[in-house]
Amino acid sequence: MRSENGSTGRSFVEVARRRQIIDAAIETVAERGYANASLAHIATTAGISKSVISYHFAGKEELLREVVTAVFDECGEAVGAALASCRTWTERLAATITGQLEYLRDHRTRWLAASEIVISHRDESGTPLYLQSGDEEIEGIVGILEAGRDAGEFGAFDVRIAALTVVHGLDGVLTEWQKDESLDLDDYGRRLVAFILRAVRPGAS
Repeated sequence: MRSENGSTGRSFVEVARRRQIIDAAIETVAERGYANASLAHIATTAGISKSVISYHFAGKEELLREVVTAVFDECGEAVGAALASCRTWTERLAATITGQLEYLRDHRTRWLAASEIVISHRDESGTPLYLQSGDEEIEGIVGILEAGRDAGEFGAFDVRIAALTVVHGLDGVLTEWQKDESLDLDDYGRRLVAFILRAVRPGAS
């Protein structure tokens, strides 16, 4: 079949089918949990045969990795959109936090499913998926903090510790939200941003 998607070498039909399978995997993990999300169950959710999944993905491990990649890429795009209108490093730091929380708010099922996969999935050597990922999110925040410090918007502090605090603060939101779906993420985000900005302002001790 002639490719109509030069970036991947796949046709639009193939891309759409893979997206359908990924969405079905997200729904299955959300409904049944990671341990019970078999390829057979995913196929049933998608309304296709298991062999169709096998045609597009080498196996469950590849499919679940693609789920995580797809959801995290979507979240990254949401954060990127939030950053587009920022003029200061303070605004960029705040938008990095609120942009992610807004994505979580609007895509609860997708984010929770991807997070469960990251926590639960292990490769053939037994290494959890969350230990295999890079530090792109942390390094991005480090870059904002360093630039803001150089511009005089932030004070003197260990930027890596500060970046880890932001990332784990966001992880904490997810944990609380899993326990209480009624948690107001917008309000939580405002309070988290206020706390972080007080901690990094010039003269903060």
